[in-house]
Amino acid sequence: MPGDQCLPQAGPLGSVIAMVIAGMVAIIISCNYAFMVRHHWTDGGELSYASMAFGPRHGMVCGWFMVLAFVSIVPMNATALSIIGRDLFGSLFQWKYLYSVAGFEIYLGEVLLAAYIVALLAFLSNSGVKRTANVMLVLIGISLLCILVVFLAAVFGPKNRVFTSTPAFNPDVNPFIGILAILAVSPWALLGFNAPSHTVEEIGTNKKGIHKIVIAAIVLGVAIYIIVTLLSASTFPLKYRTWPDYIRNLRSHEGWQALPAFYASSQALGQTGVVMFGIAAVFSTFTAMLGFFMIGSRLLYIMARRHSIPKIFAKVHSKYHTPNVAILFIMVIGMIAPLFGRNALRCLVPMCSLGAAIGYGYTSAAALKFAIKERNLPVCLSGVFGIAMSLILLVFLFFPSDKFACAFTKEAYVCLAIWVVLGIVFHFVAKASEKRRRQMKAAAAAKAREEA
Repeated sequence: MPGDQCLPQAGPLGSVIAMVIAGMVAIIISCNYAFMVRHHWTDGGELSYASMAFGPRHGMVCGWFMVLAFVSIVPMNATALSIIGRDLFGSLFQWKYLYSVAGFEIYLGEVLLAAYIVALLAFLSNSGVKRTANVMLVLIGISLLCILVVFLAAVFGPKNRVFTSTPAFNPDVNPFIGILAILAVSPWALLGFNAPSHTVEEIGTNKKGIHKIVIAAIVLGVAIYIIVTLLSASTFPLKYRTWPDYIRNLRSHEGWQALPAFYASSQALGQTGVVMFGIAAVFSTFTAMLGFFMIGSRLLYIMARRHSIPKIFAKVHSKYHTPNVAILFIMVIGMIAPLFGRNALRCLVPMCSLGAAIGYGYTSAAALKFAIKERNLPVCLSGVFGIAMSLILLVFLFFPSDKFACAFTKEAYVCLAIWVVLGIVFHFVAKASEKRRRQMKAAAAAKAREEA
């Protein structure tokens, strides 16, 4: 993200300002989640809150779009590893050329790599939420350690320009527009802070401790993005005078130089820095994918239990009691999507942001509704704020502008239409199945009364 989004749009200082603002917005919205968790101790997060406040149909809409947000990230992260592999390992996985989509060459080797990663993480997600959570904690710890070591080496190294990179903003972009562009994609970047609200019963987290965990996750996420952005702008090849010159010509480079953060790591610690940052990048990607598998599958499971989608999604593993059919559904999408290539999959970014905006908006509206009844002024204010931020994000998403990377494209609209139609089909199939079940149950009861 820093190399292809943050720096080209807002520069190092603009990116820091944008991410700090995004973090503050997320913390305020998290107050709505904390309020709902304390008063409605149940799994499902936004889906449950929307259903409680506005009815099951609103819950269905909210839940289906939240699934979209989490599912769309899985293939994006899987293909991101292939992109990193191209620059770090050359043509190692670029064997058996298949075709090109939107200028991106598709190789069977990279498709199989992405599919293997998705299948491996799906298998791990199916082994139980506590085991998955423990693995995620280990991966996060290793990632943070590696990033911190590389960052400190860059800060205290002889080529230190981490905090003095100039220019502070991209001279080709208006600073205000650049900051707005980063803010527009921040829901995609920070998606996941709401994870505890989806598994409160399954994990059994203390009610009062959840908000502290959420705030810590937001602060940590913002800090990592800032560190990587500053690191990416801190150094560049000698033939360039400034980082903007370097960023403008990234596509002309190969290997480490095509990835600013990796190049900066190599300048700080040599080969060791590249390896450490590579470990951090891979492990953090794995952590995100595991989290989205866990949350997305639980949402599908709860929706199936409430007869909003086919009942098959409510099936659980006989040993681990995980929603294995829901996990399989996400896995299949994650394995098929890389066949369309990285460039085509960029349309998933606005879809993810749309799902997040709808989820945040519904949660904030539910918190506002219940807070008004309790005359809880702070939550009323945070609820209004969350609704306003969600509406503003929707404007960014549907406002056609090449300045905002999150704006919907024609391809994104097509994908969104497919997802909406799929949700409608699933919903009517589930309702028809439930109606037949009730009719059969009523007929059986009537027959039993006649025989009696």
